[in-house]
Amino acid sequence: MGGVSQVKENGIADMPEIDQKSRLDFDIFILIMEFLPTQCLSRTMQTCHMLYDAGIRLLLSHERRPFSEHRLISFCHFVLNGAPVRSNFLLELTIPSIYERSVAALVVEVLSHARALRKLNIEASSFSVESDSDFADVIRSLSSLTTLQWPDMYEACIEIMKRMQAPLKVAYASFDYCAEAQDPSEVFEPFAETLEDLCAHYTIVAPSAVHFNALQYLRLTISGNAPIDTDVLMSIYPNITSFHLNFASFLNDFPGALWREMRAVNEHRPRLRGRWLGLADVEGDILALWSLALDCTVVTLSVHLTYLDEFILLSILLRDTSPFQLHLSISLDSELLLRQSRGLFVGANNMKRLRLSIDIQSRVLDSGSQILSGLLSMLEPLKIEGIYVYVATYDSPGSLGSRAKSVLEHLDRF
Repeated sequence: MGGVSQVKENGIADMPEIDQKSRLDFDIFILIMEFLPTQCLSRTMQTCHMLYDAGIRLLLSHERRPFSEHRLISFCHFVLNGAPVRSNFLLELTIPSIYERSVAALVVEVLSHARALRKLNIEASSFSVESDSDFADVIRSLSSLTTLQWPDMYEACIEIMKRMQAPLKVAYASFDYCAEAQDPSEVFEPFAETLEDLCAHYTIVAPSAVHFNALQYLRLTISGNAPIDTDVLMSIYPNITSFHLNFASFLNDFPGALWREMRAVNEHRPRLRGRWLGLADVEGDILALWSLALDCTVVTLSVHLTYLDEFILLSILLRDTSPFQLHLSISLDSELLLRQSRGLFVGANNMKRLRLSIDIQSRVLDSGSQILSGLLSMLEPLKIEGIYVYVATYDSPGSLGSRAKSVLEHLDRF
């Protein structure tokens, strides 16, 4: 394990103890030791118990993400050879894909000692979970875990999660391998009182009696066949401050009519008192966000425009959310031009800052001045205090510089 295997540990038992008050500087020592060469680190760790402990935690943090089975085996042996001291300092671990049962057994043994583990990223193959009951049992028993990342979950993984004893605060999960989209309020119900940050991929939002009152950050990638009832969303996640909503990337087509019908339903809903009155940031697919009819104040709204009919959706979404700052990215092609966007920001009376990214596709024939004219027509009704514009093109190198430079130079004069 590189520097880990070279650190000597002679005379540790004879080291002087450090009083409890000095341990307040523990994290500072770790930061300083980060810059020491291996030999110097080894000598420093012989000085006292506190510096030895700090060195062990530093070494463990360097190897918390083994990228191969070989490095994982080396890491496991290092931890187990010094258990329980080393395992007590293991705070974060990534488990890569495992194909050998002997390696899975090593990981299980390490996790069984890692009672202080706070963050776990499981990239292990399905073999480890389905075929090794000890692996599943030890994951369920991690009582100090506060952050869990499980990128490739399927039904067996969900059952493990539902029986976990940890007070999770941060969770990331993807349900792409499940037979159908999953409801996060059901999967993460055991953590409804502790979860603060949730990111879930390939999901639905279904009526539930569960309320995630501590949740502040919610990022969902949803099935395109499951429009969201805004009342249900706000009831389950009543206190969020940051909300991201996107469609699953592997969906090639979905019935947009369903989302338009849901918009009509959400527009006429009775407003839930005290729910989502203001959000720090909202980001995602414009159709999904538009369908919610949010009716709340947003500090920063981030969306992307690709199709002509999305211009109309954005105009309505801006009135729904009244953002102070807009991050807008637009992909221009032969069918979507800036000059078609006149009056786009009508109604966005509170918007003071604009971050605009424009991707000019090769099929666009407009000159730089024409693109600029379209940009200025977008800004006409606004009283902008700050604007940032990024222009990218996909032409030949010569025309790339000419067209982008033309837009930005004229904008400077504006």
